[in-house]
Amino acid sequence: MFDPLIKSQLKKLCIYKDYDEFYQVGVIGLWEAYKKYDPTQGEFSTYAYTMVRGHLLTHLKKVILRQEREPLFTESDRIQEIQVESAPMIEETSLLEAYNTLSNREKIYVKRYMIEGYSMKEIADECGVSYQTVKDWAKRAKTKLRVFYEKQQSNS
Repeated sequence: MFDPLIKSQLKKLCIYKDYDEFYQVGVIGLWEAYKKYDPTQGEFSTYAYTMVRGHLLTHLKKVILRQEREPLFTESDRIQEIQVESAPMIEETSLLEAYNTLSNREKIYVKRYMIEGYSMKEIADECGVSYQTVKDWAKRAKTKLRVFYEKQQSNS
């Protein structure tokens, strides 16, 4: 019955990316409106509209703040990416050897961040460590991989 309310708010707020996630936030807002509704204060539909829109706006602000705090690539990552693009290709066996030089935590970083696209914050939350700890894993992993790659180049 209130599906059009949520969808119209998503459309008004121009939310197309992560649509399902925001739709669920709208449903949660509707559910909270149902729980907190007081009939003496007016129509439910007006209250539901306000609650759904408020939840969507709050979630949208959180998403924007997260994106601002954690850019996908820092300038140093971009420089390293350019260096990797210009470097000759490494054989798969060499990649596996390089990966095996990493500690278990560094492997978690490589797998989650570099391959699966998780943010460092998400990795930290998942592993129960601080954001800075994951940054340290990343630094050590990149250093080890770079050293391994340089050794491979000098042996060639």
